[in-house]
Amino acid sequence: MKKDGKNSWINSARLAVDRFTEKGLHRIAIITTSIIRKISPRVERIAGYKKALESHDLLIREEYMKTADADDIPSVLSELFSLDTPPEAILAGNDIVLVEVLKYMKEKNMAIPEDAAVIGIDEVSFASFFTPPVTTIVQPAVEMAKGAADILLRQIKKNESEAEWMHRYKPSLIARYSG
Repeated sequence: MKKDGKNSWINSARLAVDRFTEKGLHRIAIITTSIIRKISPRVERIAGYKKALESHDLLIREEYMKTADADDIPSVLSELFSLDTPPEAILAGNDIVLVEVLKYMKEKNMAIPEDAAVIGIDEVSFASFFTPPVTTIVQPAVEMAKGAADILLRQIKKNESEAEWMHRYKPSLIARYSG
């Protein structure tokens, strides 16, 4: 059973890159938490980011693709903004990264979106309360929880340790001032 929003994790990154390019921003960085364990959403978001850049005929710059533990994100941001051509936009791969990006930019007195636009994947409840309010990509959490419960019930019913069902959901963009 497959419920497809094409590929929700890939489409999340595509929505963000599309939004940045609509705003005339072409030097777009992505930061996710570590992908060492190959956690699917993180890996797929990076794949979606690359595909989206290609669809806009933008250069894929390895130095703009960063993965780090939360504690290392400030140094990653310092590295990015020290480049000869720093990014104009940051795609935060999840809420952990988003919080670190916002803290860093505030500490460095960087203006959002003037110094760098920011979009976060995963709608965080406080996104609209930041100054400026943060543009986010929303995953339909309630639908996703129902899908997970459905898979679990099917596994229990069939006494399977692993199910071959995959649910994919369509993300959406909540446009706010930051990106």
